[in-house]
Amino acid sequence: MLDGRLEHFGRKGRKIKLSGFSVEPFEVECELLCQPGVSNAVVVSHQDGDNEPFLVGYVAAPSNISASKIRNGLATRLPPHMVPSHIVIMDSLPMTAGGKIDRRSLPLPSSKRLPSQGYRAPASEDERALVLIWQEILKLSSIGTDDNFFELGGTSLQALLLFGRIKTVLSRNVPPSAIICAPTTAQLAELMRQEATLGTAESLVPFRLSGGSEPLYMMHGNNGSLFYVRHLLTDLNSNRPVYGLQPPPLNGAHRILRTIESMATSYIAEIRRVQPRGPYFLMGYSFGGWVVFEMARQLVQAGEHVNFLGMIDTILRWPPVPSRATRLRSGIQGLPAQQVPLYLLLRVWESLAFRIRTRKRVAALWLNAARVSFKLAMSDTQRSDYYERLCVRARHQYVPRPYSGHLTIFSSAGNAEWQRLCWEPLVQGGLTVLEIPAGHLEMIRPPHSKLLAKKVDDCLKRLTNGSPASVRQASAVVEIVDRLHRY
Repeated sequence: MLDGRLEHFGRKGRKIKLSGFSVEPFEVECELLCQPGVSNAVVVSHQDGDNEPFLVGYVAAPSNISASKIRNGLATRLPPHMVPSHIVIMDSLPMTAGGKIDRRSLPLPSSKRLPSQGYRAPASEDERALVLIWQEILKLSSIGTDDNFFELGGTSLQALLLFGRIKTVLSRNVPPSAIICAPTTAQLAELMRQEATLGTAESLVPFRLSGGSEPLYMMHGNNGSLFYVRHLLTDLNSNRPVYGLQPPPLNGAHRILRTIESMATSYIAEIRRVQPRGPYFLMGYSFGGWVVFEMARQLVQAGEHVNFLGMIDTILRWPPVPSRATRLRSGIQGLPAQQVPLYLLLRVWESLAFRIRTRKRVAALWLNAARVSFKLAMSDTQRSDYYERLCVRARHQYVPRPYSGHLTIFSSAGNAEWQRLCWEPLVQGGLTVLEIPAGHLEMIRPPHSKLLAKKVDDCLKRLTNGSPASVRQASAVVEIVDRLHRY
């Protein structure tokens, strides 16, 4: 520093590759030290039986501090991939003779994990079977029926594996999105007993059934998943039911929806089972924004009212990017001459690695397409990959037509003006762009999901039962207030 002070940021080179993200353990350790009662902390990476890495946080804290309380505190300050799957509470951390934390002496998380406060043993055959499946997938030795799947460190990928095991062991075809509204084994067992509820869950998933206003319908993402809804659902305070829309299962009994127009038509029929007439409230994230846009257009064309159409960072077209040659020249500028060959070698290696990954992915996609054609069994992860490719193709084929209603876009940081420039010519009833100070992936995760949910709540509160004119006026007020707050 210019004033002579030194600031220590931690040891270089401890980054961990986790679910496609680079995680710096030092940042997680700093947040652990900010939790009440924690006097010392260290974060290390372990591997499960499938060689998949996961984070474990070891903390020195009093015995009356619960691991779930620490994880909940971290979840409000860190994105999900940085929250350790396990928190091990110890009286003190083992130290080396040199005064450093002895990582080799830290116990394995499964041998140290204690039942959470309020532990309740399974009381029925379904609960006992579900607890055993959860222990197998989460690699934990003790799980109570009231333990939350996500608080135990469960990920969206593990949720897919979880419901695959439920189908194999219990012969029950439960959609993975059920984990959002039933994140404990007790709630999931109860949901499995409600055959009527599961019957609607193939395309229309009930997340919240109570409320005094019209339902909010939330569209799936580009891989057919609704997991992005989890944090928003927790933070939304609007007094209305909430439903999710997901593609039908690939079991040969349902028609595969291959275009955005056919998806919109099918999902309109689904929501009319719950709500025959408008006004309708629709929202979608990323790819899902395209589908709700087409749904709104078709509904208005049929004479219905759409009071709220919300898109969470749906990009009409990407800003122009420099050519590869331009990027290489800009990267070389300022480098010493002896480092240029190494820089070019690294870029070539990255290009080759990308092509290898792409070819493997294309081969897997062709294999999944063959499974669909011959009606062969597919795992939930394979279905997710198949739907991702299908949605990408549908997006490229879709040509959006003008929409006569109002559109609200919740934009990621720095993209608000670009969103306005792209979408304004297509929206005849007015456009509101509200910016969230986070990236495309981060804006739907804590802590940014709280701000996103608040902005959605503000819009819904002003637009409930409003006429098209009042919808435009209320949205204009929301945008003005948002701009004033930014300035």
